[in-house]
Amino acid sequence: MTDKRAYLGRSLNQRAYDAADNAAAAFETLMRQNAAVGRLASGHTLIGFKTEALRILNEEFVSAASFALNLLDSVDGETSQAVAYFANRLVELIYGKLVICGPGTGIAEATVARELNNIKIALQERRDRVLDDFAHGMAGDQRIKSDSVVSIANTHSNSPDEAPASDRVVRIDHNSAGYRETEEALDTLEHGLKSTNDFLGEPEEKDQFVAEVSAARRLLQAARVRIAALAELLKPLLVQYVAKVKDNVIATLAAAAGAAILAWLGHIFG
Repeated sequence: MTDKRAYLGRSLNQRAYDAADNAAAAFETLMRQNAAVGRLASGHTLIGFKTEALRILNEEFVSAASFALNLLDSVDGETSQAVAYFANRLVELIYGKLVICGPGTGIAEATVARELNNIKIALQERRDRVLDDFAHGMAGDQRIKSDSVVSIANTHSNSPDEAPASDRVVRIDHNSAGYRETEEALDTLEHGLKSTNDFLGEPEEKDQFVAEVSAARRLLQAARVRIAALAELLKPLLVQYVAKVKDNVIATLAAAAGAAILAWLGHIFG
């Protein structure tokens, strides 16, 4: 059973990244189609983003839930947590792809930020619904088990007890998917900071954030990094700025970067 659990974890992790790739392809196709008919910078694109995001989350979750049950025959608390974590990753990764695509629509930054945040909320609500269905033995419209599925309420929240200590030194695998996702998110954030004319703060604060994100990226290029040093650099932007300014493209990019780091290294901003 231990081998099967390890295999399940690896499979769910890869499925999450495959889902993100599928989402990116779907969003790019939608944008090309709308651009071809002259309505890229319109509400049609934003509505399409939401439709595609929810479709992919639904399809990928149902497939993964069925896979888990077929593999293990029954589901206990540990397996339920793995499935719940997978559902969380779906939300984070699909939303991350939306954040990357959003600026390419040509729609006003404030509008994009607001609508992408609404889509994220819709994804979170759908996540909660499919997890509730799974807890009651359902995947989509199909009953998957009659009596072996246990409740997974609240297992999709991160537990501080499982988080790495803030002074922990971690080894960086530069070939890992987590590193690539984090580097991509930080790169997008750094370029967004440099190019934005809509930064809600003093110019000196913007320059400071650019320097700190750049320094964090350099830290992550090393073979090992101290979590406390990384958190000290990024917390003012990824936590404090996002909390203060929600309806802003930079805040959206910062939130996406924070989600990528959280998924990769755990809760480092306590």
